Amino acid sequence: MNHVNVNGPGKIIYTIRGYPNVCPYCKTTIVPVSMFAYNNRILEVFTVCTADDCRKSFIAYYVSMGSIYNFGGYTSAGNLSSKTFEDAINLTSSEFCIIYNEAFQAEQAGLLNICGAGYRKSLEFLIKDYAISKNVENHDAIKKMPLSQVIKKYIDNPKIVEVSTRAAWIGNDETHYIKIWTDLDLSDLKNLIDLIVKYIEMEALHQKYVNSMQSNAG
Repeated sequence: MNHVNVNGPGKIIYTIRGYPNVCPYCKTTIVPVSMFAYNNRILEVFTVCTADDCRKSFIAYYVSMGSIYNFGGYTSAGNLSSKTFEDAINLTSSEFCIIYNEAFQAEQAGLLNICGAGYRKSLEFLIKDYAISKNVENHDAIKKMPLSQVIKKYIDNPKIVEVSTRAAWIGNDETHYIKIWTDLDLSDLKNLIDLIVKYIEMEALHQKYVNSMQSNAG
């Protein structure tokens, strides 16, 4: 990856390597223009999006590696993204969709010590609302029951049981002082939640066609 020289205060010139390849505002893949740098322990580079319909400026943060500063993967906040869920998930648990996106936006804002707890809360709403949709007569009991017991008692799909159990384990790590699953992290929790979402969507799609296409065999 090529090095770029950026002017700083006075006659200082900083050599940087790497760049944010997605604009935090328009989300377009770009090679931004670096305009000016200021060293505040971490090098802050004033950067401009090159997309014609955006052209917004933002700050890219670089970490010192000797005489060269490497892009650290972070920029100043732009427009936070939201995850869109299929109707099957919104109908199953609209609160899950809201809580998940609040956690997602906290993650984008760099609040990595609290977004995990938000994802864990979204998981609980998704599983409990899913269980209630299958066991309406037990909705009060399900709401009050610990998540692990809901999974064991009220979830019939074995794949959802396996995945949600493991998601709960990692999610609990995000809320506790001592981490048990030290080789797993936030990305694994999100992957497991995504799997649960897909299984629920598949169930809904399966049921849709079973209900709409009853057998005509005599």
